Amino acid sequence: MITEACPDSALDILWREQKTLAPLIQVMPNDLWEVEDLPDDDDMKMKTLKLRRVVRRTDLPRLEYYARKIRGFGEHTGDLEPTNHCPNIFVHETVLAALGSYRPVLQLLPNVRRMTIDSSPDPHMFASIPYLQILLGPAVERFEMLSDTPHENIPEFMASIPLCPNIAHLDLRKLSLEPPDNLAIEHLILNLKALRSINVSNLPFSRDVVRHLATLGMLVTLGRVVVGPDINGAELAQEISGHFQNLKEIEIQTHDWGAAKEILQAFQSNFTKLYMISTTKKANSPSFVNFFKLFTAHNLSSLSEVTLVDLGKNVVGSRSPLALSALKSLFSMIRGSPRQQKLGVA
Repeated sequence: MITEACPDSALDILWREQKTLAPLIQVMPNDLWEVEDLPDDDDMKMKTLKLRRVVRRTDLPRLEYYARKIRGFGEHTGDLEPTNHCPNIFVHETVLAALGSYRPVLQLLPNVRRMTIDSSPDPHMFASIPYLQILLGPAVERFEMLSDTPHENIPEFMASIPLCPNIAHLDLRKLSLEPPDNLAIEHLILNLKALRSINVSNLPFSRDVVRHLATLGMLVTLGRVVVGPDINGAELAQEISGHFQNLKEIEIQTHDWGAAKEILQAFQSNFTKLYMISTTKKANSPSFVNFFKLFTAHNLSSLSEVTLVDLGKNVVGSRSPLALSALKSLFSMIRGSPRQQKLGVA
């Protein structure tokens, strides 16, 4: 480990980005920790860092010194490519539990601005979730969480993210959730007041969520909001109207063309990107045709990128002259406008 022989400016660069906590734990006294092979890792390319004894106050000065230099944590963890000579070392959940129970309470990464929690490469991540709040703090501005599978501890962790009140960019698109977990996401959104971009796999567009988002004057990106069959489009349109002036990118999943039209029309934003997913088969309905008339309205004339998922097959499958005519008009408008540069229909 480079210490006194390396100037602070070089240390700042070396420690600015950290993919795991292992290097930070390893700056503490050697008798505190040990590295073991994972029992199920036949290739010996992953190892586990554990504690040998309890943490004492005298163990912490070096950890605190280097931790203050970290600005980005966990980003691109999935890109780690272990080898037999350079295995990945992951911190066991008991280490985080020990640090989390230490008194006075530790804020382990006080200056981190960008944080990614990725469960895919880390065999201990799910078990560590109850203790991850020691990583959170007011300096975090960008937060991302990735998980291929749902887990019962994830909603509990969502409740601790408001410890980062200055999060401006929230990305949970690659976080697998069960339907009951959506309530935890909704509560999280309602407790974050500095948001500029939101990317969630499914965000129920409830009245409470809309009212809160309407107070976020700097919100630029919003996705994916779900316009479900139980959502009253007209009522939400009233809540939206007059707000969201700075919104530029929106992703909508719709179950009803009529509700989607009312909600999208209520936005006063000059959108540049619209990403829409259709889960309805009613491509031959008048509400579908009326929805596409929005593309000639003033508030959508600034679009430079439009992506429509699961739409083309529904339109073609319906064989509705009205639906096909609406889609044809959309293509014509895209080709004839100098601003609309990209169209994707699937």
